[in-house]
Amino acid sequence: MDNSTSNPSSGILADRAHVPFSVIMPTYNRKYCIDQAIQSVLSQNYGDFELVIVDDASTDGTLDHLKAAYPEEIAKGKIRLISVGKVGCSGARSIGLNDAKYDWICYLDTDNQMSPSYFEIFNRCILENPGYQCFYAKLRMRTSGEVVGKPFSFFDLLQANFIDIGTFVHSKALNRELGGPDTNLTGLEDWDQAIRYTAIHKPYFVDAIVLDYNDLNSGDRVTDSGKSEENTRRIMAKKILVNVDFLAKNLHPPESLRWAFDHLLKIFFDKIRKIF
Repeated sequence: MDNSTSNPSSGILADRAHVPFSVIMPTYNRKYCIDQAIQSVLSQNYGDFELVIVDDASTDGTLDHLKAAYPEEIAKGKIRLISVGKVGCSGARSIGLNDAKYDWICYLDTDNQMSPSYFEIFNRCILENPGYQCFYAKLRMRTSGEVVGKPFSFFDLLQANFIDIGTFVHSKALNRELGGPDTNLTGLEDWDQAIRYTAIHKPYFVDAIVLDYNDLNSGDRVTDSGKSEENTRRIMAKKILVNVDFLAKNLHPPESLRWAFDHLLKIFFDKIRKIF
């Protein structure tokens, strides 16, 4: 089934019901860039949302800055601040997700920015496709201009992640059913979460660019810090050893066997290489 949609933000009726969104934003020492991300949320022509910012024990004054810069939004509940001990990005996302008050969840990292029609695009798609529990769209790289995102293939997703967390919107019911980010991972938890959610609930692909993505190699980005072989091995091992029965039942047998065999061999030879 072709579930893509072109120009989904057009044609939204003024008197149409709005879906409320909770936006989860983890932060650690991001005072220097967080305002642009926040403004991309606040400047949306859409009122039904909350921005849940989870400060992961920042030491650069991020929390005090937010309280001073956005007192009105905090008082109105448009921005909610949660301060936690050092739990890492996946832990902070999980806390924000569990505390979200609305039924539809979005994510935004502090160095990325939502497109002006982000909420309108997903609002329309959710209302017009009530059978779906999760949706994703495209992003554009800020410096290279490359567009990332394509129609859904679960087998392709197992090979590499093409669903960025900033373009992924899901019902809170999926968190209750399948859990949130894996807090045992120090990175790539968005890939792991996308695999777990879309394995059970096929997502709706929105053929629209909804995110301005920071692709600068600054060294302090969550994406950069999480690209470790250990995280990749953890995800692959979990999918092979825990979900191989599901894969065998839900993928074409040749694809499932090839994928499992290739990654089992990779894990095996990685262990052998470390030993010798």
